[in-house]
Amino acid sequence: MSCHKKQFERDTKKLRKTTIEQEIPKKWMLFFSKPELTALKKEWGYLLSVVKKNKSAIHLDFATGTGRFLRNIVPKTKGEIIALDNGYSTCQELSFFLKKIKRSTRVSIICADARIMPFRDGVFDSISS
Repeated sequence: MSCHKKQFERDTKKLRKTTIEQEIPKKWMLFFSKPELTALKKEWGYLLSVVKKNKSAIHLDFATGTGRFLRNIVPKTKGEIIALDNGYSTCQELSFFLKKIKRSTRVSIICADARIMPFRDGVFDSISS
């Protein structure tokens, strides 16, 4: 087995553990003090205010990671959501996560480098990261 494949398997196993133990049950919130969590929710509220709500809107969330912030975007719009992340194992885990929390229906996952966006200009109605 190649070193690359072994590393991929380790990354995937670590991400799955994090998803099951922290992300799905939202246990990551326990790492914050009450004032920190209040500030985080305020910041996220501001970030979510740009999300277009209409059905024809297309929203890009880049550097999505395993979906911690993305899970808040899905109920804010009736439009399509594109989630972009660079890591293949992260993209696979994001797919697993969205299915587990039943939020995958309007989300397309693109595994690509955000520094070289694979989209034409002007495609998105709103963007978050």
